Amino acid sequence: MSSSPEQSGVAPEPTAIDKQTSSTPTPDKEVRHLLVEDNRINQIICLKAFKNLGLPCHTAENGKEAVDIYKADPEKCRFILMDLSMPIMGGIAASREIREHEKEHGLQPAVIVALLVSSTGADDPNGEKAKVEGGMNATIEKPILSGPLKALLESYPI
Repeated sequence: MSSSPEQSGVAPEPTAIDKQTSSTPTPDKEVRHLLVEDNRINQIICLKAFKNLGLPCHTAENGKEAVDIYKADPEKCRFILMDLSMPIMGGIAASREIREHEKEHGLQPAVIVALLVSSTGADDPNGEKAKVEGGMNATIEKPILSGPLKALLESYPI
């Protein structure tokens, strides 16, 4: 008479279905928001807004870094807040490169939002330029607070 795996003390090999249902994604894999901002104070303020909404967010300090992060794993970058003026590569150039990568690889476009300096106001011509030249979806003024961020996230669900 043969014994069951439980009786013999040997665990059965997990099936493909067991592996899918029992493996939980790591917190890093769940992050789908990317903040691209070179100013540390603005990073801290924006990250606090994400935290207040219970959303994880990772960061890049320039457009080149953002493009590299996006190309490595586009699913980690479904919602991107992009500063326009940064060293190495600016936001419009980075957004354009991300859009080209999406087209070349048949990827669902990420939501890319231009971060504007609040003193320039909502009529900032850079905001329109970012949308037209960079293929960005929207704009938001800095500093980023929880209320406006929540409204923006609700407008562009990922």
